[in-house]
Amino acid sequence: MTRLARRFHATPSPRLPQSGFAFIVALVILLAVTILGVATIRVALVEQRLASISLDRNIAFQSAEAALRIAEGMAQQHARTVPPSPRLQSDASCDSTVYQACPEGICGQVDPDCPLRATDPRFTGWLPLADADMNLGPLAGQRPAYLVEFLGGDFKCREPDPTKPNDPNNNCKHYRITARSQPDGSRRATVLLEILFAAE
Repeated sequence: MTRLARRFHATPSPRLPQSGFAFIVALVILLAVTILGVATIRVALVEQRLASISLDRNIAFQSAEAALRIAEGMAQQHARTVPPSPRLQSDASCDSTVYQACPEGICGQVDPDCPLRATDPRFTGWLPLADADMNLGPLAGQRPAYLVEFLGGDFKCREPDPTKPNDPNNNCKHYRITARSQPDGSRRATVLLEILFAAE
């Protein structure tokens, strides 16, 4: 019995010239993924910066509001002790002694001829919060400061009672209270809050 062996010979197919199309496609995909990654990183950095700014502003707002509440209590105590007094009238001259006089955080009556104390960089009568008043933590920066200005004691609290012409409650004492946060560093948020406070 003879074994017949058949040999199969594979004929090689003719080689096609390579044009490098797959390499170009891979480069395009790599470029697109890189651009997408860089854009994602930029968006994440902007969002982080915005979140940091928002947190910083909220901390500054909270510290200024804390100073505002302390100053309201001081104005209420001052209103109990100071007699009613009329508002200062304009005389075309600013009294610098009254302007800078702010003993224990309560400033003298507002002279309409003087510049606004809260926005004047030369004014030095700001009173910082004491450590005993509130512990705001290190994120708040320096202690917030406040300014209580007495506007006068002849403001109308309500409509006068005709049956009580000498009712002392017809005259209210008004205060302008300004509080500001004082963060460390010039690039941090600073918040300035101002209210008008009336006390009978």
